[in-house]
Amino acid sequence: MEGSVVILRAGWLPTRQANGLQTISMGHAFAKLGFQTTLYYVPSPYVKNDPLRVDDSTPRIILKPLPRAVFPINKSFKLEKLRSLPSFLHAFVWSGIVSYWTSGSKVDFFFVREPMIAWWLGRLGLPTVLEIHEMPKGREGIFIRWASQQTSVKLVLAVTEHLRADLERKLHVPSDKLLTLKNGVELDTFSCSITKKEARQRLGLPLDKPLVVYTGQLSGEKGVDVLVRAAPMLNGIGVVIVGGTSLDTERLQRVLQEIDGNNVTLAGFKSHSDTRLFQRAADVLALPHSMKFVQSRYYTSPVKLFEYMAAGAPIVASDLPSHREVIRHGENGWLVTPDNPGALAQGIHSLLDDSAVAQRLAKQATRDVQRYTWEQRASEILARLSI
Repeated sequence: MEGSVVILRAGWLPTRQANGLQTISMGHAFAKLGFQTTLYYVPSPYVKNDPLRVDDSTPRIILKPLPRAVFPINKSFKLEKLRSLPSFLHAFVWSGIVSYWTSGSKVDFFFVREPMIAWWLGRLGLPTVLEIHEMPKGREGIFIRWASQQTSVKLVLAVTEHLRADLERKLHVPSDKLLTLKNGVELDTFSCSITKKEARQRLGLPLDKPLVVYTGQLSGEKGVDVLVRAAPMLNGIGVVIVGGTSLDTERLQRVLQEIDGNNVTLAGFKSHSDTRLFQRAADVLALPHSMKFVQSRYYTSPVKLFEYMAAGAPIVASDLPSHREVIRHGENGWLVTPDNPGALAQGIHSLLDDSAVAQRLAKQATRDVQRYTWEQRASEILARLSI
């Protein structure tokens, strides 16, 4: 397969956010399929490591850094209140500049996540794929609608079926342009040669007790506070939480002091390779997203879910519509009542107390995740574009 694609990212790289990992992974996927892949991005002033995590086996991507001078320091692609007008105009002008700047690229299509940029590219008659990860707030939805009406905007991706349905119903995105594609995982990076014991030894984790592991962001919608509050009900079981900022850690430490959660380890932010070691070290992997947030309830497709599925440990997750699009209770995961520490603790015990069920769920998850690779995702996009 031959062709070329430009990925235009309105954000820093490297970044600790999952959206950066998703951008990089899709770039790798297109490159593996034989596409010349060019990534435009803004070099981060905060994180200095290699933005593409490449090694000798990774197809190379052409990097095109954008000057920070044209990038809004306080970037906003939303217009919710009048006082946000200056940042909105800044983002609008920046999007136009970058779209014109990259418009000379002779490629099969552009791949973007920002509706405002997709609209600009559409106005320029450039073939574009727009990817949406949440229902917009305020007036941002106008740009999704306008972009989707452009003839040269060929495809609008939604990461859940609920999101696809709402884009069509609420924003009138043409149904023939919509495609649901979950996020994915790079299976090659999950080495089955590393045992649970070896992963724990590398990380300095205890070998003599079960471990429940969570990896990822620690914001309220992720439900990590519920996992922390479940910890006192998990006697003899360690709870390891990986990720987050120093402010997140301080917040959770206050909760731990309140509940006397002495079996919880806050590991802090780790590299992606170390994060996967933590996942490999787990007896149970937790996905306690909150029902209280519309985004987590209907529109999220967590990258960590697919990493969990590949890691080989059973998953206990909140019973949310977004999760049920991937997780089938009692088949490839265990669903529990959201925002309920007792229900979460009971679900964890259910898996730890029945090793046969836990192994069956984990094995089915590793089979199911074969459908959710980044390369498979890229192949489906190319198929819809008839490339």
